[in-house]
Amino acid sequence: MGTYCWMGIRATIFDRLLLYVTALVVVLCGCAPALTRKELEQRYGLQAPAVLKYGAVDRLKSGQTWRVFVAAEDPDGDMDAVVFRVYQPGTGWYPAHFKKLREAGSRSFSGYFFLNTPGFWTYDMWGLRLTLTFEIRDKAGHRSDVITLPLQFVGKKIKQPVPEGFTEVDVRSLGPIMIDFVRENNGGDNQVNTGS
Repeated sequence: MGTYCWMGIRATIFDRLLLYVTALVVVLCGCAPALTRKELEQRYGLQAPAVLKYGAVDRLKSGQTWRVFVAAEDPDGDMDAVVFRVYQPGTGWYPAHFKKLREAGSRSFSGYFFLNTPGFWTYDMWGLRLTLTFEIRDKAGHRSDVITLPLQFVGKKIKQPVPEGFTEVDVRSLGPIMIDFVRENNGGDNQVNTGS
């Protein structure tokens, strides 16, 4: 195969062909259209996820792990993620946590998610109020109703019984809620956002 000079670069015809094919692949892969809502519903179904029951204590001591019980289902079997958000008056919303569901939980699940809170020996959160919201999203883009749960930090340890409507079978961990409400200040020391 002969070589030729193109824009000052010596290349074989094979090199030039390889360059064109690579450019074509990059353009086609980078410009693939997203599926429309109608196409997603044809692929995954028309039903939205539904939260059947939920529950959690509304008071907790700093350092305790908050258990948020949830039972949900989607007749189409395409639940994809639970989106958790925490709101603190005076501070605002913390970044959301998208908890991806395992394939086994895409039709229905029951159990609890847990949120670790800063220890009282490190950060005194007494009196602090938070609001946790969550919703379930499916692969077709449907969403469940948004559920809101309040939480206030108190000075004594609180028992967390299994909420009414749940059984001992439902007491299994579904994973952590990864929202960190301890921030670093400009001096580099960790501190709790108190909103002041």
